[in-house]
Amino acid sequence: MATKVNLHNLHCFSEHDKLVTLNRLAVTNPDLMPHQVAVATGCDLNEAMQVLMLLYDMHLAEAYTLVYHTTHSDGPPAEVLRAEISAGLPSFPLRCPLCQEEINSSDEVTYGFLFVLSQGIQFVAETEESTTWGEQ
Repeated sequence: MATKVNLHNLHCFSEHDKLVTLNRLAVTNPDLMPHQVAVATGCDLNEAMQVLMLLYDMHLAEAYTLVYHTTHSDGPPAEVLRAEISAGLPSFPLRCPLCQEEINSSDEVTYGFLFVLSQGIQFVAETEESTTWGEQ
């Protein structure tokens, strides 16, 4: 059985269609990124991040900071590091696994976030008095 997560305090998900889309996304993609949630549902990145951080706070998802080396002109940025979000931002220098260059500052990287769902989730938007935000 899926764990219910109440999003009634997030305006974006008060629309039924967006909630349905978010539920479909969570079922088909156990690995979610904020931009993926925002594009699929039409909410903004802040709201997408709020949803994903709520899942992390409720221990329904693992959260990772992704670090990408941006100096590769022949393709997309290379993932240099994936670390638990609780570890904070990485220390430099880092080494790029693709080009083997040493990365000495944050000017050479971009950051992303990845949330891996640890169980089935059903998002709801219930406004009953007995239901609290993020209640399982």
